[in-house]
Amino acid sequence: MISTDIKALNAISLGNPNRVLGPSLMTTAPYPLYYRKITKCGCTFIMNVLYYLNYDRINQNPLQVHKNNHIIPKADAATNQDITNSPYAFVIIRDPVKRFMSLYFDKLYGHPRSSETYNLGEYFTKNGLITNDIGSDAVKHRENCIRTILWIKQNLAGNTDQAMNWHWKPQKIRLRQVHPLRFKVLMLEDINFQLPLVLSPLIPHIADAMKTVSAQNVSDKPVQPKEVLNDELCNLIQDTYPDDTKIYQEVSAYWRNFKEEQ
Repeated sequence: MISTDIKALNAISLGNPNRVLGPSLMTTAPYPLYYRKITKCGCTFIMNVLYYLNYDRINQNPLQVHKNNHIIPKADAATNQDITNSPYAFVIIRDPVKRFMSLYFDKLYGHPRSSETYNLGEYFTKNGLITNDIGSDAVKHRENCIRTILWIKQNLAGNTDQAMNWHWKPQKIRLRQVHPLRFKVLMLEDINFQLPLVLSPLIPHIADAMKTVSAQNVSDKPVQPKEVLNDELCNLIQDTYPDDTKIYQEVSAYWRNFKEEQ
């Protein structure tokens, strides 16, 4: 789906970007594609796919790709018009509920992994928002999540003592940046179909490259998210990210209809 076709995004768009976006976009030397990263939307996997396409080999330290993101080329020379004219500019979004649950299990609950450069969850634990070492108790995880999403809503409104973090900033912030440049908007939940559809004219072996690169930032979960989620928690997450929810629903409907028409 093209970003400028999304009604929910048009309603909150900023108009023309006030800066050249090329230096903010990832690309590869062999293939002139443009990727705008949104945190917690499959960016570890996509960056490692770009690494593979650029160097023709698998990244041996895949979970360090964010810390060493200089290894992925940036589109420094691209003008906004170059990007607008390209059919290979894309951004990936995610169901806000799944994105929040990924944030909770991957960055906030439990103990930091060896690949982490800092402990994002330390604040949440010290301030009683998250209780650790609760095993597979879905009810206690749900209580953690409810306290956390309520705090995040206050944080996004500027009513906490902590700065907003990209791990929980709304997806709409990055989407508004790329909106005028007519980016393809893809869904993480259907990335194995949608990304090859967009990139195969440029990279015929893109589907094989995606299968070769298995690195994904998947955390060990003591309980599955579906056991933690209930109507109350889902509603709180969607209420915290109302624009992201509307955009995701519209993009999801587009791709569902696209597949039905094939």
